[in-house]
Amino acid sequence: MKRIALLSLAATLAAAACGGGPVDVSLDLPGIAVLSPGAFSEIIVTSFAEATPPQDFAAGPELTAYLAVEIGRVFPGPVSRASVSAEAAAGPAPAPFWKEAAAGRGGAVFLTGSVTLAGQVRKALDKSAPKDGPFNVAKRGLVEQRRWTLSVDLFLVSAATGEVIHRTSLREDRDYLELDKPAEFAFSDLSLRLRDRLLPALLGTTTIERRALLRR
Repeated sequence: MKRIALLSLAATLAAAACGGGPVDVSLDLPGIAVLSPGAFSEIIVTSFAEATPPQDFAAGPELTAYLAVEIGRVFPGPVSRASVSAEAAAGPAPAPFWKEAAAGRGGAVFLTGSVTLAGQVRKALDKSAPKDGPFNVAKRGLVEQRRWTLSVDLFLVSAATGEVIHRTSLREDRDYLELDKPAEFAFSDLSLRLRDRLLPALLGTTTIERRALLRR
């Protein structure tokens, strides 16, 4: 990425040498990330603890599989999966546990934690009902909605030391007018939102910076 930015800058400089006046340049530069490039050779996504899974749907295994695939799309090194107990994931377990679980892969980092997917029926004002003024609010009908909430407590654990190097808690929710909206449908929506927040924070995103080149 750095080489591409340098080549782009060199080409712009060459173009600037042929004409007068300042030249605006846009450079793609690496963003700040929890897992800086080259710091870890592998990411191991463990099973996630789940205290009270909704009926007929287990968000823990689904989140493990989902994150392993999505991280694998953007992380340059290997991304693997490991099964650990709910107590070890949610704790997280002491350092010796993770060092042993790494099986000699000292350059790896564990992604572990706990997840909760919960649904709740709520009453809300019908925003689609017509209103002429603030005093007509009482005349507007109440509608029932089901709010699904995905809460994730994440830990990054160094395989070399067994210590937690980063912790974050994320929460996403969405309201559905269909009270029978299934848990797996809500998980698909909410996990996508969670991914869009988590991956840039973990792995970084490029930032576009503008420079003005002045020709002497």
